[in-house]
Amino acid sequence: MYNSIEDDSKASKEGRAPKPGSQQARHLVLHSGRHGSATRLAELIGPRDAARITRHRSAQAFMGYADHDTDEALERARQALSVTDTEKKP
Repeated sequence: MYNSIEDDSKASKEGRAPKPGSQQARHLVLHSGRHGSATRLAELIGPRDAARITRHRSAQAFMGYADHDTDEALERARQALSVTDTEKKP
């Protein structure tokens, strides 16, 4: 379901840029999990209930955590926007 994210913590010690897609290149920290969880909850049960469960006092505060694109949402968007060529080419 989820791809693992590579840890490239040696990059800064080696004086090079982190590998694309690594934890360091994506600026992921422990708090990133809260954002991911809030996003998934909002998609599955709605932002109002998710805000209550995560104990946010306002929907605005909650959406600061939950307003992220998930892989599934991006894939649905790709599928919705895809155009297939049904013409057969020689």
